[in-house]
Amino acid sequence: MKFISALIKLGAIKTELPTLSFFILFLSAKELFVRLSKKVRRIWGKYRKITTNNHR
Repeated sequence: MKFISALIKLGAIKTELPTLSFFILFLSAKELFVRLSKKVRRIWGKYRKITTNNHR
């Protein structure tokens, strides 16, 4: 049932395709950014641990 309503929404959305594609792009970019920041934080944490250990 959800799938059918989603299809109907898609049909209605086809007229607003540019905004939809932009929205999807924005969401995926946000997701990518979150993943990237998590990775960077992890790497940064490891790097900081190494540097603090070397200073001791």
